[in-house]
Amino acid sequence: MNNATPQPTADLDAGLANLREYGYTIHPGFIDGHRLVQLRERLLEQADMERELGLANGGLSISDPIGTGSGLSPVQLVDLLPNKGRVFVDLFMHPLMHAYYGGLFDGVAGNLTTQTGIIVRTGAREMVTHADTQAWSFRTPVPVMLNIIVCLTDFRADMGATRILPRSHRREAPRLGLDREGRVAALEDLGSMVPAEADAGSAILWEGRTWHCQAASTSGRVRLSVGHTFALHFVKPQELYATSLHDEVYASLGDDELRLLGFEVAQEYAGAGHPGGTRPAGPSALA
Repeated sequence: MNNATPQPTADLDAGLANLREYGYTIHPGFIDGHRLVQLRERLLEQADMERELGLANGGLSISDPIGTGSGLSPVQLVDLLPNKGRVFVDLFMHPLMHAYYGGLFDGVAGNLTTQTGIIVRTGAREMVTHADTQAWSFRTPVPVMLNIIVCLTDFRADMGATRILPRSHRREAPRLGLDREGRVAALEDLGSMVPAEADAGSAILWEGRTWHCQAASTSGRVRLSVGHTFALHFVKPQELYATSLHDEVYASLGDDELRLLGFEVAQEYAGAGHPGGTRPAGPSALA
């Protein structure tokens, strides 16, 4: 990488420094080989089952089916992963995830707002360049969201690796609805977007104000990952675990796991996050 992009690092402090300076970082060796195999097998098993049942989620703008030659959609999302295997719960409880969002958020309480399996095949088109906080009517002065993508296969440019604009977290977000020509013009004075290339087992992290997009996939290979978004406690989650978590999964989780999924009353923030009557008293009522 050149001096306009961060060096991949497995050092937490250096990774946090990259996030603050560039808006993203790459952490090699985030998970070991055994866990990598477990996650990959379970994700593919679940994806196959959802396709067979007619429940497969093709995503939004990234799922334009232009033909893969296999009869499969170019993109398949497997959402609500905490309901779909203990291996996914163990992943979002990874100590490094907690260290990164805790460090970036400066110790302010946060939650997991989504955990999604992402399968990208040849034929997937480039996603619209965006920042995850761009729908808000104001620019936040501090990070409020953190994405952590755990790579279950290699991420290469021709496999649709995420493209990121370094240091764009310090600028205004791209306008909603901006067409491709407008986005290219807007990027002219900002430098070039770069592919976040990484080996299987790595993690790619970027904060919510950073401009990014999924690139087009032309390689003939399948790209697998598990995406996580962590956000400060006041941000509405993408997946409402308080209403969607299966009862048997809820009963199997420990207090720390439930807290991260939003089953917590944050008394230091005027009782924010009270779950009301959606769950019985117990871990969900922890202050």
